[in-house]
Amino acid sequence: MGLWDTLYCPAPKALHNTHPIYNKLNNINIRKYGMNRINPDKLLLSKWTAVKPKQKERHFIVTKLIRDEDETVIACKLEAVINKRSREIDWRELQKKNDWTMGWG
Repeated sequence: MGLWDTLYCPAPKALHNTHPIYNKLNNINIRKYGMNRINPDKLLLSKWTAVKPKQKERHFIVTKLIRDEDETVIACKLEAVINKRSREIDWRELQKKNDWTMGWG
């Protein structure tokens, strides 16, 4: 497992997100790779803008959080505002500033 996998893989149970090392890695991630800082538990009903819209779908709202058996958020359902079409994506995709911006700017 390389540095990239270390930075982007979910934290193991022993390395909880309140641990200083995890927070340091997360801050390096955000600064170095231009990522949006997101708390996955607060994504529900949040608004997002696609940087490169497809089929005129630019503005989205998170309508559902998909969780695993441990109640950890693993994905979310985005609904396009223009036509109500929905799609499911890994919530970490929203961290990529090249693809998504927060809000409907």
